[in-house]
Amino acid sequence: LFKQLTNKPNVLFSELINRVDQIDSIPKESPETFSWTKQWYPLAVSEYTDKTKPNELDLLGNKIVLWHDGNKWNTFADVCPHRGVPLSQGRVEKNGELLCAYHAWTFNSNGKCTNIPQVDEKIKESLLENSKTCAIVYPTQELQGLIWVWGEG
Repeated sequence: LFKQLTNKPNVLFSELINRVDQIDSIPKESPETFSWTKQWYPLAVSEYTDKTKPNELDLLGNKIVLWHDGNKWNTFADVCPHRGVPLSQGRVEKNGELLCAYHAWTFNSNGKCTNIPQVDEKIKESLLENSKTCAIVYPTQELQGLIWVWGEG
């Protein structure tokens, strides 16, 4: 547009400025805009991914942890909601839950915290029901031998 306007000798400078200002008013998001986070990404080959431990991966610049609960693959943001420690440094328990290595909080495949060992039994239930104790879950599926993860949690 700038080149078109500047090649015309009769165009006033003020008109040029007005037209350039119109470019900024065009919405940046449109239905045709590609959204990187609203896509499935193949992140691992299931046959070669260790089911016995949490696997640290990157997805669109975000650290995530991929783990198997004995039935299916699961993906969380690689951060414990308690102290921000990477969940990938933890372990998968025999019951299929993911255990944080720092304070031993455990999480089920839905991201719900299922145990906080340091808390008195009287208040444990209310803490476990609090959404702030939940891990951030990324939708995950296994298809055609690949583990696919949705771009946002």
